[in-house]
Amino acid sequence: MRDFTRVFKRAVRETPGYSLPRVSYRIKLNQNENPFPVPEEVRKEILGAIASRDWNRYPELGSGTLRRTLGDWLGVAPEQVLVGNGSNEILLAIFQSVLEPGKTLLTLSPTFSLYRHYGEIFGAKVIEVPLDGEFRFPAGQLLAAIREAQPELVVLCSPNNPTGTALEEPVLVSLLEESPGLVIVDEAYHLFGGQDFLPLTQRYPNLVLTRSFSKAFAFAFGRFGFAVGAAEVLEQVAKVLLPYNLSGFTEAVVDVLVRRWPLLQQSVQEIVRERELLYRALQGLPGVRVFPSAANFLLIRPEMDAEQLFWRLVREHGILVRNVSGYPGLGNHLRISVGTPAENAELLKALRAVLAGSGADQRAAKVADGNARND
Repeated sequence: MRDFTRVFKRAVRETPGYSLPRVSYRIKLNQNENPFPVPEEVRKEILGAIASRDWNRYPELGSGTLRRTLGDWLGVAPEQVLVGNGSNEILLAIFQSVLEPGKTLLTLSPTFSLYRHYGEIFGAKVIEVPLDGEFRFPAGQLLAAIREAQPELVVLCSPNNPTGTALEEPVLVSLLEESPGLVIVDEAYHLFGGQDFLPLTQRYPNLVLTRSFSKAFAFAFGRFGFAVGAAEVLEQVAKVLLPYNLSGFTEAVVDVLVRRWPLLQQSVQEIVRERELLYRALQGLPGVRVFPSAANFLLIRPEMDAEQLFWRLVREHGILVRNVSGYPGLGNHLRISVGTPAENAELLKALRAVLAGSGADQRAAKVADGNARND
């Protein structure tokens, strides 16, 4: 039998696809989703908005009405907004429109794995600058790498996935002023913490921000994201997006979600509160190192084997977290999404049981409870 896979680019054949382990669970804390559903009153409004659309007609070419809605909400011109099926579609379009053999992508390590994946698929040279020992952004090393490599594309995630650390504005400004190409900041988690870089898009035409409705807006099911940047830059990126790339259903939902943001924002505030409680509780668990986070997840390094801890949480307690030990520089680390108060309590109970079984100090429960709830 002839092998027709040979027609694919070597970079495609040799790059592993994106995958997650398929396991049964009670509590899902592995994909940084919003644990709180969209309020019922908003869901009803969304269904009404969808029902009022003409399903037999194509949506508006270029999504101009939605871009105006987003522009008014953000305080920018609609020409400075580009919309897509998740911010990943826009990131892919940026990579596709900029990168090719002979060009360079500069990013961090560890960070969102798809940056390297996209860069390699399009034949670019990929340079990864390691975060420091506390997973902070290495300003000096980033500047040095930009000066030496002169990359066409710099991609940073802030707050960074999977570490939760955030970029500071003075560092970003120095990178923007030094970079000969575009600087993309993936802000999928920015509403949970970190600085707001939106005003910088008015001063630096080489800055593009990508944002998502999958996290703070609790709309992962719908896959919507957008970019903000200079109109002339986004005009080029839009050329590689398919016509009518966004469905009319998605446009109708997003229009409602933007208008109801004051209500939806309450879940973000609750997640931030729970993140801090969970952080302090994890600090009190012997055998676990937890790192500060500006996102809706926490990174931990257990003393016991992370792979073993991952599987024991799933099999013995039905709690699914993310094993990120395969990321560069993250050997023996787990990433835990912040859940509801009840889910976080179940997680802590399970961690105490597993760690106690591995020889950790059984006083962890009292210490953790005191740190988390009595401040």
